[in-house]
Amino acid sequence: MFFLVLLMAFLGACAPLNGELQRPAADSVWNETDRLSAEEKIGQLFVVSFRNGESQEEIEKTIADYNVGGIILFGENVVDKEQVKSLIKGAKNAAAIPLLVAVDEEGGVVSRLGKLYDEKIPPAAELAESGKVYDAYREISRRLIELGFNTDFAPVADVDSNPLNPVIGERAFSSDAEKAASAVAESVRAFTDGGIVCALKHFPGHGDTTDDTHKGVTVSGKTLEEMARGEFLPFEAGIRAGAPIVMAAHITAPAVSDFPASLSREIITDILRGQLGFDGVVITDALDMRAVTDIFPPGEACYAAFKAGADFLLMPEDFPAAFDFMLDCYKNGKITDKELNAALNRILKLKQKF
Repeated sequence: MFFLVLLMAFLGACAPLNGELQRPAADSVWNETDRLSAEEKIGQLFVVSFRNGESQEEIEKTIADYNVGGIILFGENVVDKEQVKSLIKGAKNAAAIPLLVAVDEEGGVVSRLGKLYDEKIPPAAELAESGKVYDAYREISRRLIELGFNTDFAPVADVDSNPLNPVIGERAFSSDAEKAASAVAESVRAFTDGGIVCALKHFPGHGDTTDDTHKGVTVSGKTLEEMARGEFLPFEAGIRAGAPIVMAAHITAPAVSDFPASLSREIITDILRGQLGFDGVVITDALDMRAVTDIFPPGEACYAAFKAGADFLLMPEDFPAAFDFMLDCYKNGKITDKELNAALNRILKLKQKF
């Protein structure tokens, strides 16, 4: 509750000038991680979903009780525009700390909101071929702002390099890494201009695999050098263009790490942050996918991802259990204040910016 009280105090203290409310100094509200309770700190690490028919009241209660950092909505949460606007408004009002409200809206087959609009957004590969990447992602941004969203887990920055891949295909901009890189940068600029937080996915590259991480272990045979020449190029271009979030995939690259990328310190900290120089927010892919759940229980998976360098923990299989496990790890010293505050500072800096 500290952030809400402090924010209200600052807004109340700011006298209108020429009829406009003056914003407080940028650092006055946000750089206060030491004032948060343990529960508030841990809650901010989670982005949760509601896929079991939860009512709006239940959704708002989860947000308020756990102080979650964000929520993600899916097609089953969407009825019509006014219902979505009301749901998001209630969710934001329930949050003591400003809330990330996200969706997977890529265009093509991955469109949670497509039924709300007559004009459909084509898949990424078609957009890149037609030269309409920027316009399409500006339109997606406009729709998201209209409904109240502030975050889109897009664009796909994978390279569609394996025709046997069951999950990427036309969701990627191209089978050519340089063409994909150019389109990724263009989409990031469109999201940024449209006021939407975007996320590059699925690092270090899901394009050259033949399995689906939703269903189990998925392996890339690429070496680090091969990834650097291909898979990394769209991510590097997106990072240069200002992408604020990178999503770590659950693929395993045995030539680089024994663990899925989302749980691998070599991939998140050494390569993404170290080699590629990314200093923004890292989010895991959904932690209820079998590539993770077949290996770790929910709490252990979240702990492994966090220790690997992830900031946001997306959709653990059992959120209350994962929250309790992470809180215990913090209270028992397995997660240090330095580690936790570093993640929180990145998260709050993102929220402040957007």
